Amino acid sequence: MITAIFFAIAAVSALEITLVLALLGWGGAQLGAFLRHHPHGSAGGLRDLAAEARQCGLLARDAVRRRWESHGR
Repeated sequence: MITAIFFAIAAVSALEITLVLALLGWGGAQLGAFLRHHPHGSAGGLRDLAAEARQCGLLARDAVRRRWESHGR
C-alpha cells in the first residue's frame, strides 16, 4: 500500500513538472514573438515591459502600505 501511495505521488509530481515546463516554454515563445514584432525592436519591447513592471510594482507597494496602515491602527 505504501508503494502505491509513493508511486501515485511520484506520478502527480511528474505531471506537475511536465505542465510547468510546457507553460514555461509557451511563455518563452510568447515573449519571443512579442519582442520580435515590437515596433521599436527587442530593446524597445524590453523597455516597455520594464516600465509596466515598475508601474505594477509601485501600485502593489502602495496597496500593501495602505493595507498595512489600516490594520496598524
